Amino acid sequence: MISMMQAVVQNILNNWGLTDYVSGTVRSVEPLQVQIHDHLVLGQEHLVIADGSFGYQLCENPGAGGALCLQTAADPSGDHLLLLRVSEGQKYLVLARVVT
Repeated sequence: MISMMQAVVQNILNNWGLTDYVSGTVRSVEPLQVQIHDHLVLGQEHLVIADGSFGYQLCENPGAGGALCLQTAADPSGDHLLLLRVSEGQKYLVLARVVT
């Protein structure tokens, strides 16, 4: 009985997808877009980025209605990122830029 309950709880937790590591690629800077799958591109409303983390600086783009953009010394398009999926996949925390 206990093992059956543990299996049910484990199944529920797995289906919720509480957190998971995901890799993504910066597709555009203005507006900020990160592609994580062939058909899934995240916009800024789904990304949580710490200002100044791993060489990126956040800025506001007044021409795009105050949308966030990234400022770097080089063009970040094509950069690979390590993300942490949170809030059942509604938000993605940018953890690091992956250097290959």
